[in-house]
Amino acid sequence: MEDKFSISEIDGLNLINNSMKNILSVGISTNGNAEVEMLNKFEGVVVATTIDEKGLDGTKKIIEDKNLSSRINLKLEDVRDDNIYSDDYFDYIYARLVLHYLTDKELLGVLKEFRRILKKEGLLYIVVRSDKCDEAHDGFISYDKETGMTEHKTFTGRIDKRRFHNIDSISDAIISSGFNIKSIKDYDEKLYADYERTVEVTVRNNLIEVICVK
Repeated sequence: MEDKFSISEIDGLNLINNSMKNILSVGISTNGNAEVEMLNKFEGVVVATTIDEKGLDGTKKIIEDKNLSSRINLKLEDVRDDNIYSDDYFDYIYARLVLHYLTDKELLGVLKEFRRILKKEGLLYIVVRSDKCDEAHDGFISYDKETGMTEHKTFTGRIDKRRFHNIDSISDAIISSGFNIKSIKDYDEKLYADYERTVEVTVRNNLIEVICVK
């Protein structure tokens, strides 16, 4: 598995065990690789969401070709939308490289919803980009103190908005939403600019990884 997945993916996948029944994966991974691997670790169902309609269509075909549609429920869904899931429904929520697109206010609201839909003792896995990333400093355009968002130019010239967190900012949001933090760490990881992982981001990318429990 080490050749196929990144450090942060492996860490998140290793939290899954066969006592789990329902997993929410927020932001479908490249070609659904992580979601498919989840099925090797438990016997339940994965709900996998994205706002990328093109990516969803491509992943749906892959999942159908593997005859896994009954166990991976793919949905076009924005994590900021009203949550349709029942209280205490999921055993595990996997949110890798998604929540840094939210403002501080949006993040707190989403985390509170995550806590509502997680079962007691359920796990939440979060990976966000940190303010140690080169893009948080190079090509800087503007920073909004009220929202926490940085608007910056990527190495490809695209204008993006992200919340580059530090340990304190992501910890404060998690604790304020009612979660307990089991572990938190940061490390550099190779990332890609496209869904298919063909365009490598050549600047430094530092991630913050948090394991939380309800």
